[in-house]
Amino acid sequence: MIDLHLHTKYSDGSNTVEEIFKIAKSINLNTIAITDHDTIKGAIEAPKYEKNFNIKNITGVEISTRYEDGRELHILGYLFDKENEKLISLLRWIRITRKERNEKLITLLNKLDYQISFEELIRVAEKEQNIGRPHFARLLIEKGYFKTFDEVFTKLLAEGKPGYINRESISPYDAIRTIHNANGVAVLAHPLSYRFKNKKQVNNLITDLVEHKLDGIEAEYVTYNKSDIDWLKKQAKEFNIIITGGSDYHGKYKPHIALGKGLGSLYVPDKILVSLYERKENR
Repeated sequence: MIDLHLHTKYSDGSNTVEEIFKIAKSINLNTIAITDHDTIKGAIEAPKYEKNFNIKNITGVEISTRYEDGRELHILGYLFDKENEKLISLLRWIRITRKERNEKLITLLNKLDYQISFEELIRVAEKEQNIGRPHFARLLIEKGYFKTFDEVFTKLLAEGKPGYINRESISPYDAIRTIHNANGVAVLAHPLSYRFKNKKQVNNLITDLVEHKLDGIEAEYVTYNKSDIDWLKKQAKEFNIIITGGSDYHGKYKPHIALGKGLGSLYVPDKILVSLYERKENR
């Protein structure tokens, strides 16, 4: 069993890379992919734990993009060259725009009578770099403004809510091109999670991204039922692209999601790895 969608403290997860390996070992995973948001620090660190835990980590990242309709989309990159300068430069730029967004968000939340500071965020996140909305959510809960992460996002931080701020972003096409330039495989993360009205609109999105050389879609995902997964597998077959899968584990920031198991029934089969490597070789 495998899990190809995991986050560490290098982005918006709560676990170190070593802790991720320990948890994966405890549930007998044989392969994982650390896919931190807009940074490959976790992917760079992971190899030093592979031998000790007898678990393979395939190189991964989750890149934040903005679609032409203004919708935020995430593109997963796998099996890329970690030293590729164009990829490194792009991720650095994205992190800079996130820092600028965070500064604006603090100001906005203060105006909305949520009194938080950058210093408090650093304390909560235990770092200064790559602070994301889950860290804002944790601080807001800690200060008694909300009770749960879901409540924070539903009422305040999600797209379209009073505390949401757009930031300068790249297009998903740029992300796909950059991943390919680094000899990697580009996959649309959780295709049914972008608040489209129906699956026809999701089909249109996949059609567009495939025309821009998308390699695959994430079908085995934590919140998807059998009907969703079957539909996504059918899409992949029709477009001649691959499927991947993962829990989207964030540790205590999404405590209801377990590494490797999701909500309890997630199962990502090993055969997905075969198609992932084949796609890289044949693209």
